Amino acid sequence: IDHSILYSLVWPTFALAARAEGIATIGWAHNFALRPVLLGLKRLDFQTRHLPALATFVVLSRLDVAFWKLRGMPRTVFLPNPPSDIFVAQARRSSPRTAPRGRRAELIWWGRLEERTKRPSELIAVASELAGRGVDFRLRIVGPDWNDLSGSDLEARVARAGLESQVEIAGLLTGGDLQAAIDSADVFVNTSVIEGHPLTLPEAQSHGLPVAMYDLPWLELLDGNEGVVTTPQRDAAALAAAIVTIISDPQRYEKLSSGPLAAAER
Repeated sequence: IDHSILYSLVWPTFALAARAEGIATIGWAHNFALRPVLLGLKRLDFQTRHLPALATFVVLSRLDVAFWKLRGMPRTVFLPNPPSDIFVAQARRSSPRTAPRGRRAELIWWGRLEERTKRPSELIAVASELAGRGVDFRLRIVGPDWNDLSGSDLEARVARAGLESQVEIAGLLTGGDLQAAIDSADVFVNTSVIEGHPLTLPEAQSHGLPVAMYDLPWLELLDGNEGVVTTPQRDAAALAAAIVTIISDPQRYEKLSSGPLAAAER
């Protein structure tokens, strides 16, 4: 199984050499097909030209299957990511949550602090919008530093925005600490600009968390998922408004907490 399809320009050499020895190579693309277009990487034509060297090409959505078959790779199949260790190990909730009434709303984002695709800095704009609306909330940003963004960078931006009392940069949490942080939240917020099959989504939903996120319409995880509210990409005001609608209506909140439980079980 070759995982470097999205990054490498030499994988066809290995696939062809292996095939010459009678060994099949399976390629696995762990993100959406148009990721190279988003990031300005001129690899779609390269991939299209060389994918026939693979015995099978595994992708994360049915839309990707259609895309690559139309580009001339008939041996393309859909296979979702397996559940993460967090998802498998935890005891999933059996009853929906209740809305945060008479107390501070707890929001959470977790993942690696990769600005290029996950855009955690967008959370500061969302928090500013919430603060401007007078919402009583805390937003915890959980995850390790990455190449293009660190926790200290985010802390400096939070300070410049005057949001120190509302936004917490929690750093890397693992195991029980991460589980506890997720379970103490009311809403999971996602700001990614592109994903293939984000494991944080089922992790959040197994805790019964409603999800407010920028729209990623190709995601298999969103199909028939009644626990997610989506808004246009890069529209922090719309995402903040969606969060307000989730936490301010107890009946809607409970419905949006039941939806995640069903989606996680499915």
